[in-house]
Amino acid sequence: MCGIAGLIDKSLSENTLRETLSQMICTLVHRGPDSSGYFFRQGIGMAMRRLKIIDLETGDQPISNENGRIWVILNGEIYNYLELKASLETKGHQFHTQSDTEVVAHLYEEHGEACFEHLRGMFAIAIIDTLDNRMVLARDRFGMKPLFVSEAAGKLAFASEIRALRTLSWHSDELDYEALDAYLNLGYIPSGLSAYSCIRKMQPGTYEVWGTESGRPVLQFSGGFQTPVHSGIQQIRSFEEAAEVLEIHLRDSLKVHMRSDVPVGVFLSGGIDSSVIVALLAELGFSNLTTLSIGFDSAPFDELEYARLVSSTFGTRHIEKRLSISDCLKVAETAVDLFDEPFADSSSIPTLELCRLARQEVTVALSGEGGDEVFAGYGWYRSMDYWKRIDRIPKLLRASVGSLGSLVIPEGSLGAGFIRRLGSPARQRHLSLVSTPIRGLLAGCLSSEFHDRLKAIQKSETWKSRYVAVSPQSSHLIDQATYLPDDLLVKADRCSMAVSLETRMPFLDHVLGSFVADLPYSFLRKGSKTKLILKEVVKNLLPSRVLEHPKQGFAIPMKQWLTEGLNGLLSETFEDAAATGFFNAGGCRRLLDASVRSQKGLEAQIWKIYCLARWITKVAPR
Repeated sequence: MCGIAGLIDKSLSENTLRETLSQMICTLVHRGPDSSGYFFRQGIGMAMRRLKIIDLETGDQPISNENGRIWVILNGEIYNYLELKASLETKGHQFHTQSDTEVVAHLYEEHGEACFEHLRGMFAIAIIDTLDNRMVLARDRFGMKPLFVSEAAGKLAFASEIRALRTLSWHSDELDYEALDAYLNLGYIPSGLSAYSCIRKMQPGTYEVWGTESGRPVLQFSGGFQTPVHSGIQQIRSFEEAAEVLEIHLRDSLKVHMRSDVPVGVFLSGGIDSSVIVALLAELGFSNLTTLSIGFDSAPFDELEYARLVSSTFGTRHIEKRLSISDCLKVAETAVDLFDEPFADSSSIPTLELCRLARQEVTVALSGEGGDEVFAGYGWYRSMDYWKRIDRIPKLLRASVGSLGSLVIPEGSLGAGFIRRLGSPARQRHLSLVSTPIRGLLAGCLSSEFHDRLKAIQKSETWKSRYVAVSPQSSHLIDQATYLPDDLLVKADRCSMAVSLETRMPFLDHVLGSFVADLPYSFLRKGSKTKLILKEVVKNLLPSRVLEHPKQGFAIPMKQWLTEGLNGLLSETFEDAAATGFFNAGGCRRLLDASVRSQKGLEAQIWKIYCLARWITKVAPR
């Protein structure tokens, strides 16, 4: 696990190139505190910071193939590196380390860009091919590892985090208003965009090949890589048989995810996903497991009793921490600042604290992240079924009722979401379920100039096209391509790497994911029952209380926090943000006051505005 960075800038001397790379990589020490490394030549270079997980002695990067033509840096883990290495050795490739990164160098030598199709793991990879002085960038299929790219002034740069790119002399803090519009709807910024106009997130499952012409970086070609696996679904004749095959895939994924030369633990929330991981690891013979949990003082949000039940069932060494409001206030600002752009998933606060707790005990932690996206665990899929029936009402009538209703039922009130969705086209139904538009109290927090800029963008916004869904199945696939990589995996990466902890997600093994994607949708959910086939696998392993426990997620008691101390922190930030010209202090106060008066559903909106306000005070042009 590492932080990586690099650039193409033919105007730089060798010394200046190294200095520039050093400035970039110094911002990423938290991602790799154990060592650093560089490779550069003729205006092209890359650097990395390493967290040692595999091959502690000889695995420092960059790593080359036998003749030094190909150089590689890797952020992440290639779980099938041993199998790939054995195959490459039969073809005459010679290895000098035990590292998974060296496997990538030889695999690229053998297959070129097609090498990424063979990789099983989480990764952001940069390759320099010295034969033609070109750079290749790639990001894993699910988007578990980040990769940001900046193009400006005839130069190209990449990095694991935005903060590294902001050290460049040619970086501009010009804002991307389409990205900010998307953020104010979703609470995160989708891939392909960032809060800065000159920086973009690479899409998951893609690669880019960059060369130079007349000293300028040129994108020579790009592509995507899919799963070169045949699941054998045509042989599966029943739900029970599918569950048997799924268990094989789950066990196989867990085995390769446990490959490590440092201690490994498991995040255990007490929910179904993390409990499945613990149960199957115990069945596989992994003894003396360390499990880690975070809870809250607020009872409705606390699942520690279920985590303890799973731990006692399988005899794990269990470590837990219960967070108070004062604990959360201490870490709130730190958690918000991890992301380098506005990011409003408030569960980043307990996630950061869980990672800190884990890092005291282990260097790697397995997580149940992705279980909902792979196995269709969200309630809004049932809502999609419900709205298909509502759509039988004539569109004009629905729109009229929705327009009239929105005048008397403001956003945040009971029934406001239903009224808003009445008038939305079926193609936009998924987006209406996972986002909140900029209106009412939320719009009042923004200055008129900022709001006008956003309205101008909304006439041509393209990000919404990625959220078109007309069925629960398509809604499920959209979540895998958007909410998962752009919210959940961003949170997991930044919170864990902030404390130099590697997190691994066994449910996001692409071989496993390919198998599940081929299953009949009825194997995943039926009515209000979700994750049917996953529960079938462990029905005889997990306690019934865990299996039947309603989905809770990593929700936090935001309403309680707002009334017990968080309000002051937010008010101060809103005042500072108003001085930038982007916010309306009076509008922000009205939003806070509405929440204090017990108006429901505003907590997420308040946190969304707070995260934007805190970020904008740091980067807004004066």
